[in-house]
Amino acid sequence: MFKIQAIIIVLFLALTMSKEIKCQSAADEKLLAKMTTELSLDSTQIYKLKNVFSSYAFQLDSLNTFIKAVQTSDQSEEDISKKSSVLFQERKDLSKWKTNQIAINLTAVQKKKYDTEIVAKTRPVLHFGHDKANCKVCLKPGDPGYVPKP
Repeated sequence: MFKIQAIIIVLFLALTMSKEIKCQSAADEKLLAKMTTELSLDSTQIYKLKNVFSSYAFQLDSLNTFIKAVQTSDQSEEDISKKSSVLFQERKDLSKWKTNQIAINLTAVQKKKYDTEIVAKTRPVLHFGHDKANCKVCLKPGDPGYVPKP
């Protein structure tokens, strides 16, 4: 009887470990692909990061579903606001958890490259639908015709 249970457990673990894990998010899949090529991740790191991304996606979906349920409930506005703010903080904490888990699974050299080359690139600030920093129409201080706001 004990041998049969042991064989079942071994088979279950073998199937679970060999199963392909999806990140659940197209953005996370792109990030993982970029990290794999630029940071030269090994198969163990890829597996662990896929687990992190998958867990993050599942928890985020659960939180978003709960937020939607709270916001569409028949509770008072004050209760909805309090509960929503707590849930929004949990969502921020979850994002920080994901960032920490990524850092834990990288070597020091990989983490430095990740911080400087992959994450550090900030998105442009959109200003009326375009990139304000490179705008040819918007006037900046020092430009001819610039009128400072009162």
